[in-house]
Amino acid sequence: MPVRDDVAGVRGQRLVVAAAHPRGRPAGGGLRVAPYCAKDGTTLSDHEVAQGYEVVTDPSVYVRFPLAAPVAGVDGAELLIWATTPWTLVSNTAVAVHPQVAYVVARTAEGTFVVSEPRVAAVLGEDAEVLATVTGEDLAGLRYLRPFELVEIPDAHLSVLADYVTTTDGTGLVHQARTRPSRPHSPYGTPWTAASPAPWATARRSPWRVAKA
Repeated sequence: MPVRDDVAGVRGQRLVVAAAHPRGRPAGGGLRVAPYCAKDGTTLSDHEVAQGYEVVTDPSVYVRFPLAAPVAGVDGAELLIWATTPWTLVSNTAVAVHPQVAYVVARTAEGTFVVSEPRVAAVLGEDAEVLATVTGEDLAGLRYLRPFELVEIPDAHLSVLADYVTTTDGTGLVHQARTRPSRPHSPYGTPWTAASPAPWATARRSPWRVAKA
């Protein structure tokens, strides 16, 4: 049966299938072997697997975002993020932290940084001096200076809460960027419309939330 790329064509094909197969019976069934990624828990594209895999080195950077105000009574601290997509830093909108993770304000010879407690030694070294310990909830809504002033993004550049932030790598702080400027977006890069509630009003409609100032 030729496939038509229009609504009427799709509807007609569905009617044919419905007539040929009584309700409740699938149009087809069986087993299929598919490539599977045990780490991510997802199947893989046959096309991508057929191209072959190789170990490559991708660019990543650690970036300092100076805070606009003291945190935990410490002046001059900077949010330290690890980005594997440095080209998106131009459109940075927020920095996500996990609400239940412990974060430290730590001093090194390079400066004073906010990182997650589990990543202090790996990121800042064993000699880092811990000045204060807070939770992600305590960091919500902190304003910071973004690395580039090339794109105007109003009401952005603050720390937000997100349950998807992990501490298995990086710093425990995740750089957020606007991804599709052609669609209506919140300042933090997540699509929403004017009819939607403010992002901080509910945690159920968004994977992150921010304490309203």
